[in-house]
Amino acid sequence: VSYDLYKRVGAAEVAPAYELEPVAQAELMRTKYCIKYELGLCPNWKVRAKGDPQYKNRIPQSQITEPLFLLNGRSRLELKFDCSNCQMLIIG
Repeated sequence: VSYDLYKRVGAAEVAPAYELEPVAQAELMRTKYCIKYELGLCPNWKVRAKGDPQYKNRIPQSQITEPLFLLNGRSRLELKFDCSNCQMLIIG
């Protein structure tokens, strides 16, 4: 149904939903929320923390190895970090 709608409104190319046909290394989400920041591993923490008491007890970077992943059932999503723009990417 949506395929027909997209064609009617002029879409040049219509791809199936990611859930129907997953694409390797697809960027599923880009967010300001960052796991590295939450873990106290943000390389920009002096800029972002602004007195956040969490950063008094930062985890040493050497204790965490990248890449990081989110696991949900059998799904494993890779996390990539665009620290210059303070963004975390979730890759499927």
